[in-house]
Amino acid sequence: MLINPDEIKEHFDGDEDILLEVIEIFLEQKDIEVKKLIQGIKSKNSSEITISAHTLKGVVSNFYAEDLRKFFYEIEQKGKAQNIDNLEGEIIKIESMFKQLLEEVENLKSSIRK
Repeated sequence: MLINPDEIKEHFDGDEDILLEVIEIFLEQKDIEVKKLIQGIKSKNSSEITISAHTLKGVVSNFYAEDLRKFFYEIEQKGKAQNIDNLEGEIIKIESMFKQLLEEVENLKSSIRK
């Protein structure tokens, strides 16, 4: 499991309305930065990679997805260092992990839906 539902709920002090709002924002905007990151990798644009990975790192932190946060941090650092030649192999992992995150967030939403 990528996310930690208990830590998420604790972080929001049990305020399910705010948590649902954060989840809704994530679900509405979920594809934007992932697409930007993948496009940056394909076009070898280190600036776009750095910015998108940084944004995604923050997004997944809201859900205490520590492994995914570390993964995006590593990509962000590679973008900053312009060490991006081997990132194309990470696209499948990005898509797979983000799909899993989406499923887990949807399940979390279902578990707290009023």
